[in-house]
Amino acid sequence: MKKKYLLVLLTFVTVITCNSQEVLTQRCVDWNIIITSNPSFSIIREMEHHCNDEMGCPVYELGILPAIWVSRDGKCEVSIDIKDKNICYDGDFEVFKNDIFSQYIYNNIKKHFQWGDPYRFPEKKDYKYLKMLLTKYPNKLARKYFNADELYLYPLDIKSECRGKFSHAMVVIPLQRGNGAPPFIHFVMTEDARKNFNGYLKAFQKTIMYKTKL
Repeated sequence: MKKKYLLVLLTFVTVITCNSQEVLTQRCVDWNIIITSNPSFSIIREMEHHCNDEMGCPVYELGILPAIWVSRDGKCEVSIDIKDKNICYDGDFEVFKNDIFSQYIYNNIKKHFQWGDPYRFPEKKDYKYLKMLLTKYPNKLARKYFNADELYLYPLDIKSECRGKFSHAMVVIPLQRGNGAPPFIHFVMTEDARKNFNGYLKAFQKTIMYKTKL
């Protein structure tokens, strides 16, 4: 009987993991993104099984997709948010004219900063203020790290520690012209790792990349 239960459990876990990989793979294909192996990070499927803290845990909540990359020293964890192309409830994916941003991108930034009225999307008059909250990296790094056209990042207040060690987070947005739903890449770090964020970002380069120009 125990063997039968064990077999059922293993089958269930296998199905979940396969489904998670399929979801991640399909979303990457939809948005012209590829994922490659990185010897500096190990990849773990099913974020909720990796982080056993309560639902309110900031790292748990950041694990929007069922995959996380863990640095070899264990001080930095990376998860990505790639939207389902068929579901557009966070704003329009269409890029604005003469801009590289879309309504969806502005909405995400506003949500992360808890800026303004949480029940409304940012309006055109808000865009320049939201952009002021971001740090823009040189375009040559955008191309080198993610094959992107532009690269932005901003700090994320996670308010409380996860597992007694992760206390800082940065959000990285590699943007490709014509792509209104870029991956939002979350770097969650210990205090020591935060001081070397650029080192972890450099180590993570080419793990997630745009495949081609649109």
